[in-house]
Amino acid sequence: DLHVVQPPASVVELFDKSATSARWHALGIPVPEALPGGRVTDPDDLRARMEAAGWPSVFVKLTSGSSASCLAVFVHRPRAEHVITTVEDTGTARYNTRRLQRFTDRRRIDRALGFILGEGAQVERAIPKARLADRYFDLRVLTIGGEPGFVVARTSEHPITNLNLGGLRGDVAALRTLVPPAAWEAAMATCVAVQQASGAFHVGVDLMFEPGFEAHRVIEGNAFGDLLPNLERDGFDVYGWQVHRYLQRFAG
Repeated sequence: DLHVVQPPASVVELFDKSATSARWHALGIPVPEALPGGRVTDPDDLRARMEAAGWPSVFVKLTSGSSASCLAVFVHRPRAEHVITTVEDTGTARYNTRRLQRFTDRRRIDRALGFILGEGAQVERAIPKARLADRYFDLRVLTIGGEPGFVVARTSEHPITNLNLGGLRGDVAALRTLVPPAAWEAAMATCVAVQQASGAFHVGVDLMFEPGFEAHRVIEGNAFGDLLPNLERDGFDVYGWQVHRYLQRFAG
Protein backbone atom coordinates (compact mmCIF):
# COMPACT_ATOMS: atom_id res chain seq x y z
CA ASP A 1 0.00 0.00 0.00
CA LEU A 2 1.03 3.59 -0.62
CA HIS A 3 0.93 5.87 2.41
CA VAL A 4 1.40 9.62 1.97
CA VAL A 5 3.15 10.98 5.04
CA GLN A 6 2.33 14.64 4.43
CA PRO A 7 -0.74 14.87 2.14
CA PRO A 8 -0.58 17.90 -0.18
CA ALA A 9 -3.95 19.17 1.07
CA SER A 10 -2.64 19.12 4.64
CA VAL A 11 0.48 21.03 3.64
CA VAL A 12 -1.60 23.66 1.84
CA GLU A 13 -3.86 24.16 4.85
CA LEU A 14 -0.98 24.36 7.31
CA PHE A 15 0.52 27.15 5.21
CA ASP A 16 -2.68 29.20 5.56
CA LYS A 17 -2.61 30.86 8.97
CA SER A 18 -6.11 32.31 8.66
CA ALA A 19 -7.65 28.98 7.66
CA THR A 20 -5.93 27.00 10.40
CA SER A 21 -6.73 29.56 13.09
CA ALA A 22 -10.42 29.51 12.17
CA ARG A 23 -10.55 25.72 11.91
CA TRP A 24 -8.78 25.11 15.20
CA HIS A 25 -11.03 27.62 16.95
CA ALA A 26 -14.08 25.81 15.58
CA LEU A 27 -12.67 22.53 16.95
CA GLY A 28 -12.25 24.02 20.42
CA ILE A 29 -8.46 24.22 20.19
CA PRO A 30 -7.24 27.35 22.03
CA VAL A 31 -5.70 29.94 19.71
CA PRO A 32 -5.06 33.70 19.92
CA GLU A 33 -8.16 35.61 18.90
CA ALA A 34 -8.22 36.88 15.33
CA LEU A 35 -9.07 40.55 14.90
CA PRO A 36 -12.83 40.75 14.23
CA GLY A 37 -14.16 41.99 10.92
CA GLY A 38 -12.31 39.99 8.30
CA ARG A 39 -9.35 41.09 6.23
CA VAL A 40 -7.60 44.26 7.38
CA THR A 41 -7.05 46.56 4.42
CA ASP A 42 -4.51 49.15 5.59
CA PRO A 43 -2.73 50.50 8.71
CA ASP A 44 -5.46 53.00 9.57
CA ASP A 45 -8.08 50.27 9.33
CA LEU A 46 -5.90 48.21 11.65
CA ARG A 47 -5.62 51.04 14.18
CA ALA A 48 -9.37 51.66 14.18
CA ARG A 49 -10.22 48.02 14.67
CA MET A 50 -7.62 47.55 17.41
CA GLU A 51 -9.14 50.50 19.25
CA ALA A 52 -12.64 49.08 18.79
CA ALA A 53 -11.51 45.71 20.14
CA GLY A 54 -9.51 47.26 22.99
CA TRP A 55 -6.32 45.55 21.87
CA PRO A 56 -3.12 47.57 22.42
CA SER A 57 -0.93 45.13 20.50
CA VAL A 58 -1.26 42.55 17.75
CA PHE A 59 0.76 40.13 15.69
CA VAL A 60 0.48 40.79 11.95
CA LYS A 61 1.49 37.66 10.04
CA LEU A 62 1.74 37.05 6.33
CA THR A 63 -1.04 34.54 5.75
CA SER A 64 1.20 31.99 4.07
CA GLY A 65 4.57 32.94 5.53
CA SER A 66 6.94 30.67 7.42
CA SER A 67 9.97 31.05 9.70
CA ALA A 68 8.64 34.48 10.75
CA SER A 69 8.78 35.78 7.17
CA CYS A 70 6.91 39.09 6.91
CA LEU A 71 5.96 39.17 10.59
CA ALA A 72 5.29 42.25 12.68
CA VAL A 73 4.34 43.01 16.26
CA PHE A 74 2.41 46.28 16.30
CA VAL A 75 1.83 48.22 19.52
CA HIS A 76 -0.70 51.04 19.21
CA ARG A 77 -1.43 53.34 22.12
CA PRO A 78 -2.94 56.85 22.13
CA ARG A 79 0.35 58.72 22.42
CA ALA A 80 2.89 56.21 21.20
CA GLU A 81 3.17 53.28 18.86
CA HIS A 82 5.89 51.11 17.44
CA VAL A 83 6.38 48.06 15.27
CA ILE A 84 8.93 45.26 15.46
CA THR A 85 9.23 43.42 12.17
CA THR A 86 11.32 40.97 10.18
CA VAL A 87 10.84 43.06 7.01
CA GLU A 88 13.84 45.16 6.00
CA ASP A 89 12.92 47.92 3.56
CA THR A 90 15.78 49.45 1.55
CA GLY A 91 13.50 51.84 -0.31
CA THR A 92 13.87 49.91 -3.54
CA ALA A 93 13.30 46.36 -2.28
CA ARG A 94 12.16 44.43 0.77
CA TYR A 95 13.91 41.51 2.41
CA ASN A 96 13.23 39.15 5.26
CA THR A 97 15.96 39.80 7.80
CA ARG A 98 17.32 38.03 10.85
CA ARG A 99 18.03 41.45 12.37
CA LEU A 100 14.68 42.62 13.71
CA GLN A 101 13.65 46.14 12.72
CA ARG A 102 12.00 48.50 15.23
CA PHE A 103 10.18 51.61 13.98
CA THR A 104 8.50 54.43 15.87
CA ASP A 105 8.12 56.82 12.93
CA ARG A 106 4.57 56.62 11.63
CA ARG A 107 5.57 56.70 7.98
CA ARG A 108 7.91 53.76 8.41
CA ILE A 109 5.31 51.91 10.49
CA ASP A 110 2.69 52.43 7.81
CA ARG A 111 5.06 51.33 5.05
CA ALA A 112 5.92 48.10 6.87
CA LEU A 113 2.37 47.28 7.91
CA GLY A 114 0.92 48.37 4.58
CA PHE A 115 3.12 45.92 2.74
CA ILE A 116 2.24 42.93 4.93
CA LEU A 117 -1.46 43.76 5.02
CA GLY A 118 -1.49 44.26 1.27
CA GLU A 119 -0.09 40.78 0.73
CA GLY A 120 -2.81 39.27 2.94
CA ALA A 121 -2.31 38.89 6.66
CA GLN A 122 -3.60 37.15 9.73
CA VAL A 123 -3.97 39.67 12.57
CA GLU A 124 -4.12 38.23 16.09
CA ARG A 125 -4.25 39.64 19.58
CA ALA A 126 -0.77 39.67 21.11
CA ILE A 127 -1.28 37.61 24.25
CA PRO A 128 1.48 37.91 26.87
CA LYS A 129 3.73 34.86 26.99
CA ALA A 130 4.95 33.20 30.15
CA ARG A 131 8.64 33.59 30.91
CA LEU A 132 11.35 31.04 31.47
CA ALA A 133 14.53 32.28 33.19
CA ASP A 134 13.31 35.86 32.67
CA ARG A 135 12.93 35.36 28.91
CA TYR A 136 9.81 35.09 26.79
CA PHE A 137 9.31 31.56 25.55
CA ASP A 138 7.12 29.26 23.56
CA LEU A 139 7.40 25.63 22.50
CA ARG A 140 7.94 23.77 19.27
CA VAL A 141 6.27 20.41 19.82
CA LEU A 142 6.97 17.99 17.00
CA THR A 143 3.91 15.78 17.12
CA ILE A 144 4.31 12.51 15.24
CA GLY A 145 1.64 9.92 14.59
CA GLY A 146 -0.58 10.89 17.50
CA GLU A 147 2.03 11.63 20.16
CA PRO A 148 4.33 14.52 21.10
CA GLY A 149 7.70 13.25 19.92
CA PHE A 150 10.06 16.11 20.73
CA VAL A 151 9.69 19.37 22.64
CA VAL A 152 11.95 22.40 22.22
CA ALA A 153 11.60 25.56 24.30
CA ARG A 154 12.42 28.70 22.31
CA THR A 155 13.35 31.75 24.37
CA SER A 156 14.00 35.39 23.56
CA GLU A 157 14.25 38.85 25.08
CA HIS A 158 11.18 39.82 23.02
CA PRO A 159 7.97 38.00 22.03
CA ILE A 160 9.40 36.78 18.68
CA THR A 161 11.18 33.60 19.73
CA ASN A 162 12.14 31.95 16.43
CA LEU A 163 15.54 30.28 16.66
CA ASN A 164 16.48 31.49 13.18
CA LEU A 165 16.04 35.06 14.46
CA GLY A 166 18.36 34.73 17.41
CA GLY A 167 16.13 32.90 19.86
CA LEU A 168 17.82 30.40 22.15
CA ARG A 169 16.79 26.95 23.27
CA GLY A 170 15.52 26.86 26.82
CA ASP A 171 15.69 24.20 29.51
CA VAL A 172 12.62 21.99 29.05
CA ALA A 173 13.34 20.09 32.28
CA ALA A 174 13.36 23.36 34.22
CA LEU A 175 10.15 24.38 32.50
CA ARG A 176 8.45 21.14 33.53
CA THR A 177 9.03 22.06 37.18
CA LEU A 178 7.07 25.29 36.63
CA VAL A 179 4.10 23.93 34.71
CA PRO A 180 1.46 22.00 36.68
CA PRO A 181 1.32 18.40 35.40
CA ALA A 182 -2.32 18.70 34.35
CA ALA A 183 -1.57 21.88 32.40
CA TRP A 184 1.35 20.20 30.63
CA GLU A 185 -0.73 17.17 29.70
CA ALA A 186 -3.50 19.43 28.41
CA ALA A 187 -1.01 21.31 26.25
CA MET A 188 0.42 18.11 24.80
CA ALA A 189 -3.11 16.82 24.12
CA THR A 190 -3.79 20.03 22.22
CA CYS A 191 -0.73 19.41 20.06
CA VAL A 192 -2.00 15.93 19.24
CA ALA A 193 -5.40 17.39 18.35
CA VAL A 194 -3.74 19.81 15.92
CA GLN A 195 -1.73 17.04 14.27
CA GLN A 196 -4.69 14.72 13.94
CA ALA A 197 -6.95 17.47 12.59
CA SER A 198 -4.38 18.27 9.92
CA GLY A 199 -4.23 14.82 8.39
CA ALA A 200 -0.43 15.05 8.29
CA PHE A 201 1.70 12.37 9.94
CA HIS A 202 3.79 14.97 11.71
CA VAL A 203 3.23 18.63 12.56
CA GLY A 204 5.54 21.05 14.30
CA VAL A 205 3.12 22.76 16.68
CA ASP A 206 4.11 26.13 18.09
CA LEU A 207 2.44 26.53 21.48
CA MET A 208 2.65 29.22 24.16
CA PHE A 209 1.78 29.23 27.83
CA GLU A 210 0.23 32.33 29.31
CA PRO A 211 1.68 33.81 32.54
CA GLY A 212 0.97 31.42 35.40
CA PHE A 213 1.59 28.36 33.20
CA GLU A 214 -2.03 27.20 33.30
CA ALA A 215 -3.56 28.38 30.03
CA HIS A 216 -2.00 27.67 26.65
CA ARG A 217 -2.62 28.59 23.02
CA VAL A 218 -1.55 27.21 19.67
CA ILE A 219 0.30 29.86 17.71
CA GLU A 220 0.91 27.94 14.48
CA GLY A 221 1.27 24.52 12.92
CA ASN A 222 4.16 23.71 10.60
CA ALA A 223 4.03 21.02 7.93
CA PHE A 224 7.84 21.00 7.78
CA GLY A 225 8.56 21.78 11.42
CA ASP A 226 10.98 18.91 12.01
CA LEU A 227 14.31 20.67 11.52
CA LEU A 228 15.37 20.10 15.13
CA PRO A 229 19.03 19.07 15.27
CA ASN A 230 20.82 17.57 18.26
CA LEU A 231 17.77 15.88 19.74
CA GLU A 232 17.50 12.19 20.51
CA ARG A 233 14.82 9.78 21.69
CA ASP A 234 15.47 6.11 22.41
CA GLY A 235 18.61 6.23 20.27
CA PHE A 236 16.91 7.93 17.32
CA ASP A 237 17.35 11.46 16.05
CA VAL A 238 14.28 13.40 14.91
CA TYR A 239 14.14 11.83 11.46
CA GLY A 240 14.95 8.35 12.70
CA TRP A 241 12.14 8.60 15.24
CA GLN A 242 9.70 9.63 12.52
CA VAL A 243 10.64 6.56 10.47
CA HIS A 244 10.35 4.42 13.61
CA ARG A 245 6.86 5.75 14.34
CA TYR A 246 5.87 5.38 10.71
CA LEU A 247 6.89 1.73 10.67
CA GLN A 248 5.05 1.15 13.94
CA ARG A 249 1.92 2.60 12.38
CA PHE A 250 1.99 1.10 8.90
CA ALA A 251 4.45 -1.82 8.68
CA GLY A 252 3.10 -5.32 8.63
